[in-house]
Amino acid sequence: FFNTNNTAEYESLLLGMQAAKERGIKNLKVQGDAELVVNQVKRIYQVKNERLRHYRNA
Repeated sequence: FFNTNNTAEYESLLLGMQAAKERGIKNLKVQGDAELVVNQVKRIYQVKNERLRHYRNA
């Protein structure tokens, strides 16, 4: 199993969003300090790593 800090950041983001969805939360403000992940999610940065693209598109 290959893991990086960026995959861990994406995993945390997705887990938090899933938990919010399960609790019926309709509006969610997400903040983060992982520049790469934040800017990839906002589509400011391109996702060149296929593994990270999977997370961004989840």
